[in-house]
Amino acid sequence: MKASALFKKRPEKWGLRGDPYFWGYLEKIFEKYECPMKPEDIEEIIKSEYRIKCGEELTPESMPFVSEYASGGMSCGKLSGEFWLEKAIPLIKKRNSEL
Repeated sequence: MKASALFKKRPEKWGLRGDPYFWGYLEKIFEKYECPMKPEDIEEIIKSEYRIKCGEELTPESMPFVSEYASGGMSCGKLSGEFWLEKAIPLIKKRNSEL
């Protein structure tokens, strides 16, 4: 099974408005990997893609603006480092462990 399956069901709540776009981006990136994966590999890939897309490290305080994710609204185009570290990455790892 492709690891992109880990991203099929989207979270009910997001951190900022750019997060759903990054989620979709990651779903495409993970098409080239097979499940189950090592949890540390999942985290490293997400952090690496975050660095590539945002130009900075993923930290709880990070809220980078990604222009291609700007669709209007107060937090348009911004990603929430806190959301990715505290909610999204643990959720994806949990789904991986349940396979």
